[in-house]
Amino acid sequence: MKIKKTIYVIAIVAGLITAFLTISYMSNINNQIPTAYETTEVIVAIQDIPANTEITNEMIVTKKLLATNVQINAIRSTSEAIGKITSTDIITGEQIITERLAIGQENTAVSYTIPENMRAISIPIKETTGVAGYVSKGDKIDILINDVVNDANLTSTQLQNISVLQKGINSADNIELQSVNKGLTDSLTVLVTPGQAEIIAYALNVNSPIVVTLRNPTDNTKVPSVGYGESNITSWKGR
Repeated sequence: MKIKKTIYVIAIVAGLITAFLTISYMSNINNQIPTAYETTEVIVAIQDIPANTEITNEMIVTKKLLATNVQINAIRSTSEAIGKITSTDIITGEQIITERLAIGQENTAVSYTIPENMRAISIPIKETTGVAGYVSKGDKIDILINDVVNDANLTSTQLQNISVLQKGINSADNIELQSVNKGLTDSLTVLVTPGQAEIIAYALNVNSPIVVTLRNPTDNTKVPSVGYGESNITSWKGR
């Protein structure tokens, strides 16, 4: 009887050891999954998304794919895709990659960088009216326009704290052209409201001279201006 009990005990202990070793082995395998079988979460289109379309939550889903099948620059989070605008067509089942999105790309068309309810419009400048070429993309400027009021010339600050969206083709960012004109361009493309665009368009249509002044990047204050011209040149002298 004692021998049988000993055998039973040995069998039970051996079984427990075997079970422990099996569990440890399986756990070790799970912790060392070959790279070829690793999965990664990516954002995938669940419907066809045309170009120039804002991506919404209903258009995409998070999906686990084998790491080897995930494209370079694939979007991994819905927050990185929702609200972005597509630059090309995306078909159902396709991974969303950064190159397919317009916002945030260096070669993004200017139209994609314009906020809703805003407009882009270009104004002509030269050395004496464009701060000698020192205005750069992203700067803030004021726009002064000359007009005739009550048969007298009047120059006034019509628009303040306007963002420069782009410079003309001879941009200061172009190294080859910097040595030619030091960044001076023939135009500035600025970001304005539709109403502000009308003011600029009117000035251009009647050939009113336009001058821009450059602001400190942290100065957002709008200063009251009544204008300066023939009607008040005497009273404003020395101001």
